[in-house]
Amino acid sequence: STWGLLSKVTSLFQMAAAAAASAPAPPVASRPPLTPADHAAIAATHAAWGPVAKETLVLKSDIESEFGHCADGALIEFRISIARLMDTDTLSKSDPLVFLTSNRFARIGAKHDEDHGMTECLRDNLNPTFMKPIYARLRKIDASEHVLRFAVLDIDKADRFTNQTKDIYGQDYIGEARVNMADLLRLPNMRMEAHLAVHDSDPRATTAGYTGNPGKILPGYGTRGIMTVQADIVTEVHPHGRITFTMSGTGLDKKDTLGKSDPYVKIFRMSPAPSTAMTLVAQTEVIMKTLDPQWSTTDLLLSSLCANDLDRVLYFECWDYDQGTSHDLIGVARTTARMILAGELAAGLPLINAELQAAAAKKNKPYNHSGLLRFAAPRFTPLAGSTLGYPPPLDLIELWAWEMWNVDHVYTFLTREQKLAPELAQRFRDNGINGPALV
Repeated sequence: STWGLLSKVTSLFQMAAAAAASAPAPPVASRPPLTPADHAAIAATHAAWGPVAKETLVLKSDIESEFGHCADGALIEFRISIARLMDTDTLSKSDPLVFLTSNRFARIGAKHDEDHGMTECLRDNLNPTFMKPIYARLRKIDASEHVLRFAVLDIDKADRFTNQTKDIYGQDYIGEARVNMADLLRLPNMRMEAHLAVHDSDPRATTAGYTGNPGKILPGYGTRGIMTVQADIVTEVHPHGRITFTMSGTGLDKKDTLGKSDPYVKIFRMSPAPSTAMTLVAQTEVIMKTLDPQWSTTDLLLSSLCANDLDRVLYFECWDYDQGTSHDLIGVARTTARMILAGELAAGLPLINAELQAAAAKKNKPYNHSGLLRFAAPRFTPLAGSTLGYPPPLDLIELWAWEMWNVDHVYTFLTREQKLAPELAQRFRDNGINGPALV
């Protein structure tokens, strides 16, 4: 009924006003006050608009019904792998790197796409699995219009120690995969495959800071590669930071006929139910000819290891490296970051090889394990998200804008309908949200 709708709208306004009253004021030094010209523009806009049309309100419940598993403003992690990448180097293979941009503010006429960062560069690799994730924030109100552009470059000049490059503009452009944020998050495993292609524009030419030739677009026929994008939701209930620990093996199975084993460990993160996705998050170096390896210290962001969820299941696969042939599985163990940090694994986790276990059971022979995986010196160091390059959390005022109101009406609502000070609405300008009065 009309009365019910008005009651809902009134309730929303009251909630917004109460939250606004309790919201901390922004630092005065970093937010200059509105100028007389701004106030004149506001007054002119108020006179031209008239009352705000209440039927344009977008209720939060409508958005929650579609993305109920994600909090608005959630930190989303993207991990990327590519199969059958086009070979662009004459005397070697491609050296790929992926960078991500998106049209986050396209609906309000932002001039540039948002730059979300890049992966590491993997040398001479046509089937890369990148270990460095990329992060972005979810705004539910425009998720269906949020296009993520994962662009692949062939890097000619990367730091040989860090596999990073500071210059994406002079590198060769192989192609991009365009992924819709809403479509990706709707999938049960939040995993999507997309073919690389050359579209109507080079993503580098639409990002802020572009000043010149972005590098040549490499010609090619047929497929340029198939990209897999795996998304995950990073919980921010636990503080951000780094986790370090040292792994070692004891009494590993002998896999080499004329030697011992050449072991290394892959670390996988299990996605929460109902998803069955497993994501490779780290890999140790290979230790040659030993059954008791001591690997270098593992040092990861907590978000990278377990999406900041200390109880997320982690799989540790121990393999024997064989050059030129398929590698042999030694065994698998599973645990959580919470157990690692609690120091409960010093005695070691048994590495289980299911194939050997089944074969032993069939012959009525005992099978204990294929070695022990030990963890030592676990440590967590809290760090502010701003120091880690994460996109900042959504401003509380900004959340109201994208969850409850048509963006074109936000500024007028704050300054007129609720009689809030114009300085509060200034926060919209600082966050790149432009009402008609502040073009």
